[in-house]
Amino acid sequence: MSAMNSEPISTSTPKKLSSHHQTWQWLWLFVIVLSLSYGFFLRIEGLQERGLEYDEIWSLHHYASRTSVSDIFTDLGTPNNHPLHSLAIRWSVSLFGESALALRLPAFLAGAALAVIAGLIIQLLFHYPPATALTVGFTSFSGPLIHFSRTARGYSLQLLFLALFLLFLLLYQQHPKHKEPSSPAIKLLPAAGSVWAIAAVLTLPTSILYLAPIMAAHVYTISAPVLTVSLLRPHRFKKFFKEHQAPLAAHTIIAIFCLLWYSFNYHQFRQAQEFGTVIPNLVAWLRFTHEILTDLTFWPWLLLPLLGLIDQRVRQYTYLAFALAAVPLISAVMTQAGPSRAYLPILLYPALGGGVAIMACRELCRRHGLRDWLLPAGVCVLILSAALRAETEMRHHTPIDWRQAGEVFSTNFNRDVYLNFPASDGYALLHNLYPEILTDRFQRALHLDNYLIQVAAPGKISGVNAHGRGREQQVKGYSGQNRFQYAGIECDIYTLDETTPRKPRQNTLAVIGPLEPTRARRAAAILMRMSTEGEEWICLNPWLTAPLEHPEDGKSRLIKVLFSNSASLSPQTEAALRQAAGNKVKFRKLVPMNE
Repeated sequence: MSAMNSEPISTSTPKKLSSHHQTWQWLWLFVIVLSLSYGFFLRIEGLQERGLEYDEIWSLHHYASRTSVSDIFTDLGTPNNHPLHSLAIRWSVSLFGESALALRLPAFLAGAALAVIAGLIIQLLFHYPPATALTVGFTSFSGPLIHFSRTARGYSLQLLFLALFLLFLLLYQQHPKHKEPSSPAIKLLPAAGSVWAIAAVLTLPTSILYLAPIMAAHVYTISAPVLTVSLLRPHRFKKFFKEHQAPLAAHTIIAIFCLLWYSFNYHQFRQAQEFGTVIPNLVAWLRFTHEILTDLTFWPWLLLPLLGLIDQRVRQYTYLAFALAAVPLISAVMTQAGPSRAYLPILLYPALGGGVAIMACRELCRRHGLRDWLLPAGVCVLILSAALRAETEMRHHTPIDWRQAGEVFSTNFNRDVYLNFPASDGYALLHNLYPEILTDRFQRALHLDNYLIQVAAPGKISGVNAHGRGREQQVKGYSGQNRFQYAGIECDIYTLDETTPRKPRQNTLAVIGPLEPTRARRAAAILMRMSTEGEEWICLNPWLTAPLEHPEDGKSRLIKVLFSNSASLSPQTEAALRQAAGNKVKFRKLVPMNE
């Protein structure tokens, strides 16, 4: 049997179901509805209350708020823009106003629909409720799928479009009249499928890596009889193209669109690849593959689809599911490796492959005369384990909610404690807590003499270097004894001792200001320029440092806080710094509080 045969695998169920079978059918329907309902609840929880993440804020400011729609489809140089999703959130925000709910609504709807579509695919293939229930359970309770259904990014939309493309191909292929020329309505199914495929490519360019194996499997399925030696006759090819002109035309349209889309935007896509990581050798690729797969799902779900290999009837489906994971992972060698979220459609492998495995196990149970209840019981255990792990997986993939955490830190620590947040999260803090976060940071810098707490970067101090890039400097002599947890976030607390950087010193903090903004920036630049001379200084809280009104004279003032784990200023450099900053510069040494 081929991977997309027009005949679904029979489950040997009589046309007229007995009351026993009808009871089981209703029980499995209850399991499916219960899984969908709980999955829906997990996705909707915190949809409005949770603070926006960095990428969501970027999408809101740079794409959803733009006046020209064409900008969305032409600015492809950064991986932050998922064009069709950016267009969807633009429409959503314009309809419902600028809120977290409106921003996340397209991803939420796509994520909620994905479990239904995945279940329909397995039901179309096998007509076996336990297999359908397992696929629905996995897609409902997968932590990454839940998180990206609650986050304004295009990954859920991409997955939905890919699943719809596969669904429409199956609807066409399994229709009994799909080869008859007198069925024009049926012929429209592949055309509709091509629309979903193109929509997936317009959402994320990586979609081609998942469309390619699906299209290749389908073309192989319908052309395999013609490609045998005994059938290499011209009239057979003519008949073949006549019978399958609809799907072949659809695949051709997809291929032509992808060729044009990638050709016209080649330079921008290459620019976006600069954000990726080069994989230099096989060992690095194996490490990368392990990290991606273990980050996306639990290992048993990756091994389960392999059971489909034991049954020849469903083996081809396992090959297709495996290709959906293998092709994008292998392609990372030729392009650039991205973060795990860029490979989210790989979850089609366990989602669809799990259903295939259940069919193989069903046949195995029949051959060995095992009890009928064993397989359904195993399916229920798998679904229950996925449901129990759902919240843990979801928390693993959900970053810190800085709307709540930032407010908790600012409220509960005295003003003589300087709070340094990860530089990469400053954008999210600024958006979610503006303008209070700027005032709080300014007032804490005014009293920066006693304590410093580094939030969410254990053993390091986070900031940006002279080139504006995020850097984390290791605190020298760090032992971890000053680490503590607050609001579920790991932190380090240091006391500040007065020091001078005339001689090489470890873990030095420089506080410049309060000064007129131009003078403060000029003085800070003197230290930042030393980064090119082998001694790196980084600026703390870069997004949260802004000129504010000084409480004493009411004039605009700026305070810059910098750190170096190996400071050693020459007399000439210190003189230049003093001249630029006057007496508004002081140096402190970070000492773990327990020492």
